[in-house]
Amino acid sequence: MNRIALFSFYDNQGIADDYVIFLLNQIKKYCSEIHCVVNGFLTDNANEKLNSICETILIRENKGFDAWGYKTLMEKLSYEKLACFDEVVCFNHTCFGPIDSFEPMFSKMENEECDFWGLYLSQAPKGEIYNPGEHIPSYFVVYRKSLVEKPDFKAFWDNLPELCDYNNAVKFYEQSQTPFFKERGFRVKTAFDFSKYQKESEWWFLEKQAEMLTEGKLPLLKRRPFFRTKYGVNGEFYRTVITYIKEKTSYDINLICQNIERTQKISEIKSVDVFHLIWWHILAEFGNLKYKDRLKSIILKEELLKLFFN
Repeated sequence: MNRIALFSFYDNQGIADDYVIFLLNQIKKYCSEIHCVVNGFLTDNANEKLNSICETILIRENKGFDAWGYKTLMEKLSYEKLACFDEVVCFNHTCFGPIDSFEPMFSKMENEECDFWGLYLSQAPKGEIYNPGEHIPSYFVVYRKSLVEKPDFKAFWDNLPELCDYNNAVKFYEQSQTPFFKERGFRVKTAFDFSKYQKESEWWFLEKQAEMLTEGKLPLLKRRPFFRTKYGVNGEFYRTVITYIKEKTSYDINLICQNIERTQKISEIKSVDVFHLIWWHILAEFGNLKYKDRLKSIILKEELLKLFFN
């Protein structure tokens, strides 16, 4: 298939870490052109690196999140140009990968009859002020020519409201486009079925990232589960994911470490191997399961990590 890729990028320091360059180089194997929209600014170094891969770099004010970035880029390129391609791939900087390869996913989806597709279907947690129903997560969406050449495609973007905060971006963009197109008769498909995880947690799409990678072979890994929260860092997630990547894939974990170390400022994690080298060695010293569970519950706390390194 002849594809064009639209990449949305944002970094509050204007830096394009190596994981971004790797992601773009890998997606370029399946796309004739890559065009980048930057919300904010770029350092000279980042601009040079992205220019070496992308046909276009459009730098705009950091307003409207990914949605208005895509909208602005589409208008600049023209909908007529986009309709010349078999697929338009829209993806962003919020994920690492491909952890293994894009090949199985793209090969599978080439044989699917649909008008647009994505990685999987998700649903908003109860109580959130988002739209109900299933939707394709917006960090990787593919629109087919059969949709892009129709007036409905342009109409969705033309009528996209101003997105002044994150909740509006999720509600009026991410969770609106799937029902918008389905209601107009367009067919949607997904590359992966993660419905079994939905039964375990309302926030499964974040909490089950490790399983989606190791069991489901999802090629893209969201950055957000790696972030430091008020509870510290998730040692179980790190241990599972990093061990899997190191032992089962050729993906360079330094691409992950470089970005997380810079953006999350978790200097306590000199090496993510701490979870493999320390945590499980300590657990092995406890024969009673209740002590294992107790230790597991507290080792997620950042304060304990500081004790280890001090």
